[in-house]
Parts: sequence; C-alpha cells; structure tokens
Amino acid sequence: MKQTIAALAVALFMIPVVNTQILRLEDVLTQAWLKNDIATISSIVADDFQSWSFKGVRRKKADLLRAAERSEEGDTKIEDPVVRVYGDAAVYTARVIDSGKHANGEAFTSKTCITVVYIRRGGKWQMVADHETLLP
Repeated sequence: MKQTIAALAVALFMIPVVNTQILRLEDVLTQAWLKNDIATISSIVADDFQSWSFKGVRRKKADLLRAAERSEEGDTKIEDPVVRVYGDAAVYTARVIDSGKHANGEAFTSKTCITVVYIRRGGKWQMVADHETLLP
C-alpha cells in the first residue's frame, strides 16, 4: 500500500514536468518549422511517425520533412494548448493559426486544430503521430 501511494505521488509530481517538456518541444518544433530547420524537426519526430493532414493525406516522417523544408509560413500562433500525460505517452492538442506568403506574393492564413501523440523512448520524448483538422 505504501509503495502504491509513493508511486502515485511520484506520478502526480511528474505530470507538470512532462507538460512543460511537451510544451517546450512544441515550441521548438514551431520555431524550427518557421526557419525550415529540418535537422531540429527530424531530431524530435520519430522514424515511425505517421500523420493525417487536413487534406486527408497520410504522411510519414520524410513527407513531413519535405513539407517543412518548403513551408512558406512566416508566423504561427498557438491557442488553447493542452497536454494530457499517460505514463510514457502524452497527447498535445491546440488550435494553430499559420500565416505567410506564397511564392507569388499572395498572403495566406490557415486555422487548424491539431492532436499530436508523443511517446517517451529511452528517456526522450518523440512525436509519433499527429492529425490536423482545417477550421473554417
């Protein structure tokens, strides 16, 4: 019984720490995306990553890195970020407002809701899955 209570206390203590770690990773990813920094993105995204884009396209890690490399986004705002922790798994959700200019100079803004799944492997958090929904 004492071991169970101690384990629960440690787990409850770790939730805010993990929340901070995941929020930090998301910030690093956002900044790397805006800079087309493929090396940083690649270091966070797992090799077995899988995603569904808001266009209904399944993407793997290589697809995500190609999209990041040619991204025309100049600014990203995150709204209502939430992290839920489940042991060695964490789920991040948020609304994202991206803006930028296409190569032809035309400005754009897109709003999406995202769900991102992280898994802790070997003591390191890795993004293993995500899903985007386009907002009107």
